Amino acid sequence: MKSKKTTNHVALLITSTLNSQDKLTLKHLSNKGELGSDEIDKFVDQKIARRLAKQKPQPRKTLPKYLRPQCGAKTRAGGRCKATPVWDKPNNKPKNGRCRMHGGLSTGARTPEGKLRALANLKQFRV
Repeated sequence: MKSKKTTNHVALLITSTLNSQDKLTLKHLSNKGELGSDEIDKFVDQKIARRLAKQKPQPRKTLPKYLRPQCGAKTRAGGRCKATPVWDKPNNKPKNGRCRMHGGLSTGARTPEGKLRALANLKQFRV
């Protein structure tokens, strides 16, 4: 049999984390005479499940830059580019395997003529 001190402490912990709506629900159940240990357990389990559903997932750690792969594009000197590729943080992998200087980031067309040319290229492949 649990001691009264332990039971009161657990009850205090539960009631201190309940909001006003939860307290009203418990009061309503106790007035009906339906409040037993099974109902309390079920209610607390539901409360915990709701709280866990609201929690944001922990962000995954991204790979440190010194462990990431290299761009590998051929340089004018004949070697390979050693820069890290543009990194997709949510998926923790390179976006396309190239660094920002060798095709990793595109700013798009800047001039009005270039924007029209891009739009024409887009329209020609539509069905």
